Amino acid sequence: MSEAAPEILRANNQRFIDATISELLDANQRLFNEERDRLERWADDKLLAAEESLKQTKARIAQLKREARKVATLQEQEGIQREISELERKQRRQRQEVFDVEDEITAHRDTLIESLQKRLQEKTESETLFTLRWKVD
Repeated sequence: MSEAAPEILRANNQRFIDATISELLDANQRLFNEERDRLERWADDKLLAAEESLKQTKARIAQLKREARKVATLQEQEGIQREISELERKQRRQRQEVFDVEDEITAHRDTLIESLQKRLQEKTESETLFTLRWKVD
């Protein structure tokens, strides 16, 4: 009978350890999912803002081209063409910004995945520090 008690304690201890590890893994999974969702929302917002700005510039260029067809004087034509030229340069910068935003998103996603991989490689150890024995008389 005296040998059965330590085995029962070891089994209970192992169940406690397994339950604790499982809880930690679940918490890590929840944190990862929250971080991924936050990253995706941030990425969507950033990309939509860059694309919206580009869309507005394209619309303004199209509007100016329509206006250019209607003007009567060369001076008006020159002013409109100058503005179109400036907007086209702005449009190229905005296109590059969209690519830069996509690169930034990819970098953040890679960092998140790397963090997850590190968490998955974590190991646990269990070490008996001391053992208590007692006797009831």
